[in-house]
Amino acid sequence: MRIARDTTDRGGTGVSLSSQFGLGVGVQANGARGLSIRKDIQQNPFRLGLAKFDPSIAVGAVALGVGDQRGAVALRGLQDQVIAFKAAGPVTAANATLSQYLGSFLGETAISAQAAEAGRIDAEALRNDVIKRRDDFAGVNLDEELANLVVFQNSYSAAARVLTAARDIYDTLLNAI
Repeated sequence: MRIARDTTDRGGTGVSLSSQFGLGVGVQANGARGLSIRKDIQQNPFRLGLAKFDPSIAVGAVALGVGDQRGAVALRGLQDQVIAFKAAGPVTAANATLSQYLGSFLGETAISAQAAEAGRIDAEALRNDVIKRRDDFAGVNLDEELANLVVFQNSYSAAARVLTAARDIYDTLLNAI
């Protein structure tokens, strides 16, 4: 779903109705922006919970226990497990391990970014060429105009000499009569 324009911001909160439900493109793009690792876990990685919740456990029994490493083992098992990934962005659907898929995704994304950059450079060069052609067509080339001025000046001078010669011939003919 794509929302072209959302004007439901009320009360100046900056939060629209579509963003509250995660519908806008910006919400999806910025979804992980605020993620961070807590300071206590950064200082002591052993504080990271590695247990795996067991929903089938009996009532009253311990569902998560100290020293339970099943979550970490399951996460490690995902590294070598072949998973059927759906197509996402430039990457086609594939059966691959998590690291293979990530490598493929990053590679395709880098290729797309490089193609976009090349397209931007080509578009900028085309833009500059079009601007130059427009300016050449509409603008005044001083060298060309000076050359034309010299040609017109010489033509005027030659025409004036022809008229002077014609006047002299006409005067000579009139005086001969």
